[in-house]
Amino acid sequence: MECNNLVFAGPGSTAAALTSVLYQLAKHQGWQDRIRSEIQGNELPTTGPLLTAVIKETLRLHAPFPTAFPRTITHGAENAIPNLPAPLPLDTTVSAHTFILGRSKEVWGYDAEDWKPERWLEGEKGRLDENFVAFGGGPRGCIGREIAMMVIERAVIELVSKWELRAREQLEGKSYIEMQYKECWIIFRERGKGHAKE
Repeated sequence: MECNNLVFAGPGSTAAALTSVLYQLAKHQGWQDRIRSEIQGNELPTTGPLLTAVIKETLRLHAPFPTAFPRTITHGAENAIPNLPAPLPLDTTVSAHTFILGRSKEVWGYDAEDWKPERWLEGEKGRLDENFVAFGGGPRGCIGREIAMMVIERAVIELVSKWELRAREQLEGKSYIEMQYKECWIIFRERGKGHAKE
């Protein structure tokens, strides 16, 4: 089941993640300029902390898998969830809902619903990374995490280098298991030129 998830979910989840990152950049054009400044002058554009912050903040709010894969409590894992009043019974199914965890005010603060990449650039980055669950964690975390991040980073670098993005409408999803977007209207205007494509 785990291998099946990796093989079939990888392309769709990376596409959903890239779609939501481009949408957020199209809504917040100042971040496009900041990323362009970050990569400017590099012979081979590389990812810097600003782009990483944009991607993580977007995935916090728009996780490709808004519901987590359930796990069954097996022998030895009864106390795996801290602060419970009693151990979990064997064969109990548990799941951590990434949509809810990504919007927890207890973890992310009063502005948990707001898209703020700068939160990843401030002093508590280690605590934020610890609570970043878009790729899961531990031994069953997404094995394709690094590849997905690399694909998203390279695509964003190439696109913002050549195009100015503007969001025209809201981002609309159609699934709660693996996020798929039915509407994402972005205007692409070639930098330095007047014509635009949608």
